[in-house]
Amino acid sequence: SIKIFLDVDDFSKTHDLEKNVKESTHFILLLTEGALGRPWVQKEIRWAFKSKKNIIPVQSILEKVELT
Repeated sequence: SIKIFLDVDDFSKTHDLEKNVKESTHFILLLTEGALGRPWVQKEIRWAFKSKKNIIPVQSILEKVELT
């Protein structure tokens, strides 16, 4: 089975956030505009790197596409 943790806006439980990153097999980093400048994203990347997770960057183009 596959367990997915999606970090969007709820940063109130930092310990849970770190735990979820460390318990993951892969860390998929959705590269939206400005994502790398966000402090929580930087922390998640550090946790993933220190925990030797597979870090998979994915470039997002959705925010640049106008959907009608």
